[in-house]
Amino acid sequence: MAMVPLGEGGFGEVWHLPDTEPQMVMKKVRQTNDTDSYLRYLRELQTLKDLIHENVVRYYDAPSTLNYPGIKPDDLLLFMEYCEHLSLRHVITDINLVYSMATIAQWSTEMFSALEHLKSMNIVHQDVKPDNLFVCGHDYVLKLGDFGIVRDMKTIGKYRGGTRGYKAPEIEYGETLVGEDAYKCDIYGAGWVVFDMVNRRPGNRDIQEMFKDHRHLATLKRLVIGCTNKEVANRLSVEDALAHCKTMTKEFKKYHAKPDPDQKPGELKPPVGLNEKGKQADGQTEQIHIHGVDLSFSSSCSLQMAPKAKQNQSTVTRREKLLMDFVVDVFLPRQDRIDTFWENVTNRKLDNAFD
Repeated sequence: MAMVPLGEGGFGEVWHLPDTEPQMVMKKVRQTNDTDSYLRYLRELQTLKDLIHENVVRYYDAPSTLNYPGIKPDDLLLFMEYCEHLSLRHVITDINLVYSMATIAQWSTEMFSALEHLKSMNIVHQDVKPDNLFVCGHDYVLKLGDFGIVRDMKTIGKYRGGTRGYKAPEIEYGETLVGEDAYKCDIYGAGWVVFDMVNRRPGNRDIQEMFKDHRHLATLKRLVIGCTNKEVANRLSVEDALAHCKTMTKEFKKYHAKPDPDQKPGELKPPVGLNEKGKQADGQTEQIHIHGVDLSFSSSCSLQMAPKAKQNQSTVTRREKLLMDFVVDVFLPRQDRIDTFWENVTNRKLDNAFD
């Protein structure tokens, strides 16, 4: 049976098996003489097979006919779902693929949905990056994979792996994590993945510069900043991240979510919709939700109350909203002060907001 090599790394060798049904990826895991490690591998393999979710790469039992050159009966093998578009890293750096801000909203939703499922299973990934996310099928569905070693809540404090640039600071510092903080390690890496989807070019990590003059990307900016907050206590939860993704999906609904592989521009193009100013039509009311408060304004800068406004809701003009954004962008770059600022604005304590 055919074996198409896909690569080799520290974890082992990887092949595509095109003749299986469904098509699979086979990974040959580097063996260890440690009996405890081997038994742990067997337990973790079963855990991976139980991670059934539409945005998680499936793990399968071995094919009934296992006759491949160089493969021995005692080899440690993983059999996974084959994603024909390969990794997200491959997709976002493809000079012949065009995608939109709606695509980013879709991929972000799918990625955080996978992390939400892992959280429900008391599992953390701890190496969320574009290389470990895979794009599958006609609709370019994003799936989280390449788990390496499964880490549950009992071992999270002992693990120091991950990839530089996506590894949460608390892991670098060797902190012992419990409860919600443990899952937020994955949120940190996921935030930089969203940034990479927009940027498409490795290297530059300046969030403020990326979103400069792009006020129509305010929700996306808050998502990236909230996920990549170096203080784990102030970082978004997976539920918060999904709420942002839901808003983004609405904001970018005028674009096609499915990438266009037919344009073939021959160079990396920014996502469609990135450079649009997204101005509101004159007189149209925009609603902004900050810490549960509905702040509404019209593009003509006149005060308008949101429909069915409650007593604890506040209304600001467009000029006030722009001033708030300006303060956050320029005068309050430290992430640990942004939440305090918005809390003071929400409670109409404007004097305190500028402390």
